[in-house]
Amino acid sequence: MIPDKLLGDPAKKLWIVMSCPKAADKTGPMSSSTGQTFISYLQNAGYSRSDVHFEYIVNEIPHKGGMEAFKARGDNFMDRQVEGLKERIRQHKVLKL
Repeated sequence: MIPDKLLGDPAKKLWIVMSCPKAADKTGPMSSSTGQTFISYLQNAGYSRSDVHFEYIVNEIPHKGGMEAFKARGDNFMDRQVEGLKERIRQHKVLKL
């Protein structure tokens, strides 16, 4: 599990939602070499890491099988995880028209 303090401020306008942390992301979101390439892309687009809040559908590193392993848990595990994500978004994001 990636600690909340490493996910960034949820009040940020830019949220990046990922399926789950990767094994190489143990020090924080996007800490793997692939993640660092993505962060470089964001920086080239004018964003800094502090401009972003990271979220996961499932904030657990899967042992094997990635998201398929989570889906195989049954008992509506994935549905509950998606609903939890929706609720976190509702708590922090209010559309202002």
